[in-house]
Amino acid sequence: MNTLIKDGFASTTFDYIRFIAAFAVLLGHGISRFFGFYDENTANGILEKVFRVVLSGYGSHGVTVFFVLSGFFIGLSFFKQYNSGNFRLSNYILRRWV
Repeated sequence: MNTLIKDGFASTTFDYIRFIAAFAVLLGHGISRFFGFYDENTANGILEKVFRVVLSGYGSHGVTVFFVLSGFFIGLSFFKQYNSGNFRLSNYILRRWV
């Protein structure tokens, strides 16, 4: 499993999923910043709703997906180092800080 995650299909796929999730968050913040927050009372109709849902409606989901996958990668690196006997708490803290 380690080689599949490190060098194989799963690693590339997870990286793409993480990119898409981060991009969804970026779009969500960008749309809100440049077009303002959505207000149903001042909305300009169905086209605005579709525009906002398609381009910025997935930001909160993107945050969740991004952090779950990031936690998976961090946990995987921890267990790989721990199982090989190369784990040092100071190195781990430094990597998380950087």
